[in-house]
Amino acid sequence: MKYPVFINPGSGNGSTNMDILQQDKRLDTHILSPDKMHKALLEHKRKKTPRVLVCGGDGTLGLSASALQGSTTELAVLPGGTLNHFAQRMGVPSNLDDALELALAGKASAIDVGTVNGRVFLNTSSVGAYVQFVRTRNHLEKRMSYSLASLVAGIRRLLRLRSARIQLDSTLLRSPLVFVGVGERELAFPFLGAERHDGRNGLHLIALKSKGRLETLNIALNAIFRGIDPLKKTRDVEARMVESVCLQYKRKKRSIYVALDGELCFLQAPLQYEYVREALLVVSARP
Repeated sequence: MKYPVFINPGSGNGSTNMDILQQDKRLDTHILSPDKMHKALLEHKRKKTPRVLVCGGDGTLGLSASALQGSTTELAVLPGGTLNHFAQRMGVPSNLDDALELALAGKASAIDVGTVNGRVFLNTSSVGAYVQFVRTRNHLEKRMSYSLASLVAGIRRLLRLRSARIQLDSTLLRSPLVFVGVGERELAFPFLGAERHDGRNGLHLIALKSKGRLETLNIALNAIFRGIDPLKKTRDVEARMVESVCLQYKRKKRSIYVALDGELCFLQAPLQYEYVREALLVVSARP
């Protein structure tokens, strides 16, 4: 039996990985764009294929998880992106040959995931000022340097800042920047946003509390250089574990750019986040 392996040619190490994997006679390789890969994985889910291998970055793996969640088909990860946060969480070796041996012979276990409006994310999601900043900077980089594009993007985002409304128990919170992680995250610099190995289960909601543009800029700079923990004491940040949370916007049915595992997508407000337990079978080296 040959194992189906799907490769995203646009990922960080796409071309190098293609050459290696195509030469392995144990594999049936498919080089597909993310959209076509999603459709192909849905077909394997329908046919109840025991195990599929996916080579790509966090965004590609998140899209694959959306297709395979709730099925008996196991996902084996081959790190092929730039950062490969999810592969590291699962204990997958960074070396492709070692990762491949784990993918073929390792055991799978059920993991928890996050969803927003039904879309799966494996590590983190963010919405608000930072997402818009990255989108604007990437557009401006075509016409100017990275530093100048960053400066102009920052000014534009401050001038067009919009806040989400979040109902937490009896408290209504307004925030221009919301971060949601699967599992508890580190709040102190320099590990800000990284998974806590001894952390609690659930969605870790981190939201800046701000009443204006300059205050938002001040909080953001402090978070970058000091971490979130000191800001919690001054009540500039709301950080708590939740099972679900809804982000409302002033204009209902408004499309919002949302970052899911580093990839931008367009979703319609309100944004409903959910924590889904044991949603996906993943081959892992973790105990």
